[in-house]
Order: sequence, then C-alpha cells, then structure tokens
Amino acid sequence: VHWLSLQDPRAEFSPGRPKLPGQVYPGLGIGRRLLSRLLAWAHHWGKDALVNYPAHYHNAVFYSRLFRFLSAQREGRMCALRRDLESLSVTDASWAVEQGRVAEDPGGKVLRWRPSEMVAPITRVLKTYMKSDEYEPAVAAGREATHYRLLERREKKR
Repeated sequence: VHWLSLQDPRAEFSPGRPKLPGQVYPGLGIGRRLLSRLLAWAHHWGKDALVNYPAHYHNAVFYSRLFRFLSAQREGRMCALRRDLESLSVTDASWAVEQGRVAEDPGGKVLRWRPSEMVAPITRVLKTYMKSDEYEPAVAAGREATHYRLLERREKKR
C-alpha cells in the first residue's frame, strides 16, 4: 500500500476530534484494526517488518506504539521532540511543527518535518536489532543531543 486515507467525508470536526495537519475530514477510527490486519498479512507473508513514512508529526506519535524509526538517530530526535513538546496536546504539537513554530536549540533552526522510514519489526532478527547495543545507545545519544523549543507566533523564522 503506497498511500491510504482513513477519513470519513460525512463526519465533521469537533472539539473532541479536532482537525490535524493533512486532514480534510475526521478519521474513521479504524486505524488500529487496519494496522493489526496489515501486520498479520506481513507476518503471514514472511516479511521482516511493516514500514511506513509518517507524513506528519502526529502520525509518527500514533505509530510509535508499534513502529520505531529505522534510523536510531532519527528515533532519538523524535524522542527529543516528544519530550520537548510534552506540554502540548498531540494536536497542538503537530500544528506547531506544521506551522514552523518549533526550533532546534541551540541555533534556532526551524524544524521542517520530513517523512522517514518507521518500521514495526516482525522477525526476531529485526526485533533484536531495534533493542540492540548498537541501536539503543544511538537513540539515547540522538535524544540527549537534541533540544527543541516552541517559537512564539511573532518570532521570525530562520
């Protein structure tokens, strides 16, 4: 599957289900069931992992229950981003990233979201790698070396 939209064109956004970046309509609420089915198929077909490229920050947060970035450095940077935006709801954090209101410190370079491979490992080999003495310290190093701050709406972006 190269792209899939799980949105309900008959539904309306509400305070309980606010619009997220990239959405035209609210979600269908079937993401978990579909993901379970895709993982089952991938396992049945003998695949090593299920791969996705989260188009937005909130997608990566939602996928993070089962998926991790294949790049340990990228995973660490995502952990840092979640840590530094934890005072915001996922919706508000995703909009802040989308609107260029998150900067990396030091330096103040504005974060621009770039989709990158996240994997849900299926085979023992890949699961072992994602918990390895190579991957985990690299994640920690990326997390500790990276810090973000929320920009005020009036601050100029670099």
